[in-house]
Amino acid sequence: MPVFEPINSIIISWLGPFKLDELDRDNDPNVIYLIAGKKKYGRKVKVLYVGLTKRTAYQRISEHKRSPNKANIRWDTVEIWIGYIQHPAPCDAKTLGLVEHYLIHYSLPELNDKKQSRPTRAACVVSQWRKKDTEPYLHKQPIHEGLPDVIWWDKSHWRCGNLSVRRGE
Repeated sequence: MPVFEPINSIIISWLGPFKLDELDRDNDPNVIYLIAGKKKYGRKVKVLYVGLTKRTAYQRISEHKRSPNKANIRWDTVEIWIGYIQHPAPCDAKTLGLVEHYLIHYSLPELNDKKQSRPTRAACVVSQWRKKDTEPYLHKQPIHEGLPDVIWWDKSHWRCGNLSVRRGE
């Protein structure tokens, strides 16, 4: 039997989209977040930044809004997605960092200038897109065009795709 290299399997439940003032100022720390929106003179909503925080998402994203290199974001178009790692659980800082690296390397957001190098470990990241009230989306949202439901890195190529949604009867 052939020997295969282990693959990190990660499942993220994304809640959103939120506006900055809708974020709970006391929500859970240790989350990953996505800032999507339009840049000045931009026509299309796309992933602009992926980050992680050990503080609340509200605190961290408020800092971004004041950052000079984020000045060209049209903040009136911004959608914020908060990602909770469902597997592996519990999620530690190392796993959050790996997830951030995979998401940045795949989507190459314009405002991320770090972690764009090729990840050295294979991984499969599955995203579950949910509304603010945790109900799953049954139809694709515009942001999903830039980040498919499944991204699989084999250390040289990305494999990606969207999952279909069917009701269980």
